Amino acid sequence: MRNIAKKVIHDHPKSFISMVLLIILSIITSLLPPLALEQIVNHLTDQKEVSLFFALAYLGLIVLSDLFASAQNISITIFGQKLTRGMRSALVQKLNTITTGYLTNHESGAIASVFVNDADIINSLYSEGVVGMIADLFQLIGLLFVVFTRSIGLGFIILIVMPLILVMTRHFQKASLASQKQNRAAIAYVRQIFTPLESIGMEIQSIQDAMAGMSRIQDFFK
Repeated sequence: MRNIAKKVIHDHPKSFISMVLLIILSIITSLLPPLALEQIVNHLTDQKEVSLFFALAYLGLIVLSDLFASAQNISITIFGQKLTRGMRSALVQKLNTITTGYLTNHESGAIASVFVNDADIINSLYSEGVVGMIADLFQLIGLLFVVFTRSIGLGFIILIVMPLILVMTRHFQKASLASQKQNRAAIAYVRQIFTPLESIGMEIQSIQDAMAGMSRIQDFFK
C-alpha cells in the first residue's frame, strides 16, 4: 500500500500539493472566526459598540473558513479516487500473476470482495479517516494553543476531558472494526452463493434467446 501511495503521489504531484496546501489553509482559517468572536465578546463586555464592519468581517471569516473546508474535502476526495484507481490497478496486475491453485483454493466471493469492498473501505479510511484525522489533529493543536494563550485554566480542563474522549473513540473503533469484518465475511458468502445462480440465469437467458431465434427462422421459411 505504501508503494501504491508513493506511485500515485509521483504520478499526480499537483493534486497532492494542492491537497496539502488546502488542508493548511483550512486549518488556519478555522482559527480566525473564534478569534474574531473573542474580540466581539470583549467589546460587548466592556460595553463598547460593535461596528457593522466588525460584524460583517466575522461573518466573512466564517464563510471563508467553510469555503476552505469544502475545498479541502473536495481535494481529499479527488486524490482518494486517484489512490483507489492505483490500488485497483495493482490488484488487477496481482490477479494476472497468481496461480490457478490460489483461485481454486479461495472462494470467488472473497476474491471479488477484495476488489470491490476492501478497496472502497480503504478509500473511506483514507478520505474520512487518516487524512481527515491528521487535519483535525492539527486544528485541535491550534485551538488548544489559542485556548492556553487566553485561559490556562480552561486549557487544563480540556486536557483532563480529552483522555475520556480518546477512550470512547478507541472503544467505538474496535466495535466498528469487528462490524466491518463481519460485513466482509457476509458479502463474500453472499457472492459465493449468488455467483453460480447468476451464471445459471445467463445460460437460461442464452437458451431462451436461441429458442426465440429458431422460432423466427422457422416462421421466416414457412
